[in-house]
Amino acid sequence: MIFELEGDTPVLLRAGDTIWEPGGDRIHYQAANPADTLLKFFVVMACEEGKEMLTFVSPDELDERRDRRHPGPVVDPRA
Repeated sequence: MIFELEGDTPVLLRAGDTIWEPGGDRIHYQAANPADTLLKFFVVMACEEGKEMLTFVSPDELDERRDRRHPGPVVDPRA
């Protein structure tokens, strides 16, 4: 699975790999997988009581933040 978080290099995750995604206003851009490959992706999320778990970003805000995406290729953390 390719995982991309705003400001970080996209990484290739394999079975058994783990990631940690910080809270705040960083955008999770993709968790992509080839269409012909089965993938199970388990997520545990926690947030402050009374706050929204997820905040969706408008297309305009995504466009304004496009310079924060990593321009380089996907990195294999096991390489």
